[in-house]
Amino acid sequence: MIIFPIAVFLFVLMITKRRAVVENWREVFLFSSTITGRFTVFVVEILSLFHMLSWPGILVSWVALFLATMIFAWKRRIFSSPVHRPEPLKQNKENKKLKNKDFQNKTKVLFSGFPKTILFFLGVLAVFGGVTFIIAIVAPPNTWDSMTYHLARIMHWLDNRSVYFYEAANDRQNFYPPGAEYILLNIYALMNSDRCLNLLQWAAGMGSAAGVSLIAGYLGAGLLGQAFAGVLVFTIPMAILQSSSTQTDLIASFWIVTTLVFLMRSMRDIKPGSWCDIIAAGMAAGMAFLTKGTAFVILPFFLWFAVRSIQTEKIKGVFKSAMVLAIILMVIFPWVARCVQADKGKMGGISDVSLKDHSWQCLISNTSKHLASECEVPFLPIMKACAANVTGVHRFINFKLDDERTTGGDLREMLLSSQVFEEDHAGNFFHVLFFMVCAVTALFLKNWKARFYVICCFIAAAVFVSTVKWNPWVNRFHLPLLLITVPVAGVVVNNRKWIVWILSAIFLCLAVPVLLHNNSRPISGEKTIFSFPWSYQYFWKRPDLLEPYHNAAQIITKSGCRHVGINIGGDSWEYPFWALTKESRVRFSYLKIEDGKVNYKQDDDLPCLLLTEGSRGQNLIYDMKHHFRQIWNQNSVNIYLQEEFFKSDAKKL
Repeated sequence: MIIFPIAVFLFVLMITKRRAVVENWREVFLFSSTITGRFTVFVVEILSLFHMLSWPGILVSWVALFLATMIFAWKRRIFSSPVHRPEPLKQNKENKKLKNKDFQNKTKVLFSGFPKTILFFLGVLAVFGGVTFIIAIVAPPNTWDSMTYHLARIMHWLDNRSVYFYEAANDRQNFYPPGAEYILLNIYALMNSDRCLNLLQWAAGMGSAAGVSLIAGYLGAGLLGQAFAGVLVFTIPMAILQSSSTQTDLIASFWIVTTLVFLMRSMRDIKPGSWCDIIAAGMAAGMAFLTKGTAFVILPFFLWFAVRSIQTEKIKGVFKSAMVLAIILMVIFPWVARCVQADKGKMGGISDVSLKDHSWQCLISNTSKHLASECEVPFLPIMKACAANVTGVHRFINFKLDDERTTGGDLREMLLSSQVFEEDHAGNFFHVLFFMVCAVTALFLKNWKARFYVICCFIAAAVFVSTVKWNPWVNRFHLPLLLITVPVAGVVVNNRKWIVWILSAIFLCLAVPVLLHNNSRPISGEKTIFSFPWSYQYFWKRPDLLEPYHNAAQIITKSGCRHVGINIGGDSWEYPFWALTKESRVRFSYLKIEDGKVNYKQDDDLPCLLLTEGSRGQNLIYDMKHHFRQIWNQNSVNIYLQEEFFKSDAKKL
C-alpha cells in the first residue's frame, strides 16, 4: 500500500514540472518532497483529531490524496503531449540527418573533457547511494534512540489511534519533535512492517546532496563545483552512517537544506523567486522545526532573506517574510500546543543539553570541546593531539574540563577509538578542517552572495556552540552545520579541476572504511548484516538483551495475553517488545509501580501480564484487589501473571 504515497509524490512532481513552478529536476524533487511531507503531517494530525489514526484511516487518506492529485493532473492536462503535424517526406529525411548529426555532436561533448568529470561524480554518488540503500533494506532499525523512543512512540500512536500524549516511561516519546516519526508512522502502517523505515534517512541523504549542489549553484559555482558539493555530502562520516538508520539528524538536515534552497531562489538577482518559493521555504522550515530542535541554525539565513526582501521589494518583502513565519507556525502549532498544555519545560529536547552560563570561560570551554569531539576519527595521533589541545585550553583559561555547566555527559566518551564508526559519535575531522579553510577563503572572493552566506554559517555555528553544551552524541547535532557549509566548498574549488580531483580522491578514500565498517550495520568482517536473522539485529548494540527479550516475547505470545502492562526505565529498549510480539497483536501500556502498588485507570485497562525491568518482589499488589505473581525472570527482565490465572496458566508458560 506504500504505492499510494509514492504515486502522490510522482503526481506532485509531474504537476510541478509541467506547470513550471520551479526550473530544473533537483528543484522539482525538493519542491515535491516538501509538498508530500506537508501532506503527511496533515494526514496524521487530522486523523488524530478524530482518533482514527490506524491502518484503514491512513490508507483511505492516501487513496483520497492519490485520487485528488490524479484528477488535478488530468484536468491540467499533465498527461497530454504536444501534437506534431506531419511534415513532407523530403523534409523529414533532412531533419533526420540533422538530428543524427546533432546527436553525434552531443555524444562527443558528453564523453569528452568536462562532462566526463560530472559523469564520474554521478557514478560515485550512485555507488555510495547504492551501497547504503542495500544496507538500509537488509538491516532493521537498531539505533539506540529508535529502540527507546523513535519507533516505540509510533507503536503507541497506532495503538491509541492518536498522537496525543500518553503515559510513558520515556518523556522523549511525548515531548521531542515528531516530524520524522510522522513519516515513519505512515510507512510502517501502510507496509505493516519496519522493513523500509531506514529508507527515510537514505532518501534524505540523497535529497540533501541535490539541495547542497543547488545552493552551490546559487552562490556562483559551475557544474563542476555543484557536482563536487553533492558528492561531498556522501563522504561525511556522520551522513554515511546515518543514511541507513532511523535517526532523525539527516532528515532534519534535509529540511534545513531545502529551506535554504528556496530562500536562496527568492534572493536571486535575475528572475526573483515566486510566492511558490516562499510557501515551499515556510513548509520546509516548519518540517525542520517539527523534526529536530537543531533547526534553529536556519535563523541567520532567514534574517538575511528578510532584510534583503524588505530592501528590494519593500512592503512585498515584509509580506513574504511574514508568510514564511506564518507557515512555520502553522506546521508546528498542533505539536507545540500539546507540549504547552502538558509541560512546556520539556518541549523540544534541546533544553536537556542547553548551555545556561554564557560567560567567556564557558563559551571557550564549550567551543573547544565541540571541536575536539569532531576528532573522533580512526587516526590515534589526531585523537591524542585533540585531547591534549582541549586539555591545554582549559588549563590556560583556568576552567575545569568536566564542569557541569558545559558538559552534558561522561567526558570519557569524547575520544574513543571504538566509536569512530558509530552513528551517534563518529567524528568528521577532515571535513570540518576543510570546510573551515573554504569558509575563510570565501570571505576574500569577489562574490558578495558567497561572503554573506559564509557569514550566516559562522553566525549559525556561534549560536549553536553558545546554545548547546557538549554531550557524548553532539556530533550528530553538528550534521546540519556541516551540510549547510558544503556549498561553500563547491564555490571555492569551482573550475579548479585538478584540485577537485585530488580532494575527491582523498575524501573518497577516507569514506570507504566508514561505508564498510558501520558498527551497527557492518557489511564486511566476520559478523555482517547478511549473516544474522532480522530479529537478532535489533540488539546489535545491546547483545545482552537478545536472549531475555526473545524469551520474554515467547512467553507473552504463548500466554495468549493481548494487553501487557510494562514498567521499564526511561532509557530502556521498548520497541523490540512490540516488534517481537507483532504477529500476536500484543499491546503494551506503561503502568506506574510505587511501593508494590500498580496504578491504573479503570478495570477495562487491567493487563493480564506485567513486564518489568529491575528487581521486584515476588508479589505485586494491584489496587488492593488483584495480585500479580512473578512467573519468570532473566537478566532483570521480569514477567508477572495475575494471580487469578496463575494456577491455570503458570504451568503452560
